[in-house]
Amino acid sequence: MRFTLNADIGAIKIRIYYPNAGSYAIKANNVDKDYTPWDQNTGRASELTRAAGCGENRYVGVENFLEFFITTNCEIKIVPKDSIMCSVRLDWTLDEFYADGGVTSFTDRLAGVLGIDASRIKTVAVYQGSVIVEFAVEAADDEENKEAYFNKVQLNFIEAVVSNSRKLGAPIIDAMADNIVVKPNFDPERAGDKGKQDNIWDYLTEEANQKQDSTDTQTETETESNSDTETNTDNEEISTDPTETVTTKVVVVTKTVTEPALTDTVKYLVVFLAVLSVALVFVVGYIAMRMCSRKDVKPKYLKA
Repeated sequence: MRFTLNADIGAIKIRIYYPNAGSYAIKANNVDKDYTPWDQNTGRASELTRAAGCGENRYVGVENFLEFFITTNCEIKIVPKDSIMCSVRLDWTLDEFYADGGVTSFTDRLAGVLGIDASRIKTVAVYQGSVIVEFAVEAADDEENKEAYFNKVQLNFIEAVVSNSRKLGAPIIDAMADNIVVKPNFDPERAGDKGKQDNIWDYLTEEANQKQDSTDTQTETETESNSDTETNTDNEEISTDPTETVTTKVVVVTKTVTEPALTDTVKYLVVFLAVLSVALVFVVGYIAMRMCSRKDVKPKYLKA
C-alpha cells in the first residue's frame, strides 16, 4: 500500500484501522521507519509529534490501528510483516513492571526465552490485568523457512508458560501463542478449543467470574398449561479456592402459553369494524365520482 501527498505545501496524519492484530513496517522514500518511543503512561507507542518528519508512525494494539505522518515530496509504503501475535499475563502490577525495566527489559527476557534476536519482537500494548503485554514476533525478510521459525518460537513460548517459568520477570498467569490460549500445566486440547483471535482475557475473565461467583443456583423446569412442574436442585458444596473447579447450575425455564380464545363480543366488534370500513370505502368512492362528473355550469346572473 502506497501513499503520496499531492500538494505544494502541508502535511497530514493518516490512521488506518485493521480488523485483526498484525505487524506492519513503514517505509518513507524506501527508508525504514521505527515506531514512536514507548509511552508507559498510556501503555502504547507515543503520539505522533511530527518531529521525526515524514514516515513517523506507530501501531496501537487492542484497538489495532496504524497511523503515520506524511508530507509533500514523500512516498509512504506500508509493508505487512510475516509475524505471529502473542500475549502474556504476568502476576505483576504496572508499577512493578515499569520499575523492573518495562518494555525494554521484557523484550530482552522474552528474546532469551524464544531464542531469537530482540529486534524481532514488537510490543504493541501493555495494560493492567494483572499486567498484560501484547507483542508480535516477526520473521526476518531473508528467513528461508518461516514456518519452521514460527513453530520454534511458538513451542519455546508455550514451554516457558507450561513450566511456569519466571524468566519473564514474574510468574506467568496466562498467555496466548498465535491464537492458542495456554496456562501453566494446561491441557493442549482444551486450550485449542478456547483459542481465538481476539484478546486472551475475554475467555480468562469469563472463567474467573464463574469461579468467584459462588452463590447457590437453582435448576428449575416450569411447564405451564393445565399443570406446573418444578424441580429444584441445590449445590451440596461450593469451593472458595480459585484453583478448584466450581460447577455452576443453569436455570432452564420452559413455558407453554396458550392464547385465550376470542370472546363473542370481540368477534362482533371485529365484524362491525370490517363492515364499517367497506361502507366508508363505497361512500368515499361515490363522492369522488360525483365530484369528477360535475360540469362547469356558468351562473345565470353572469352575462356573456
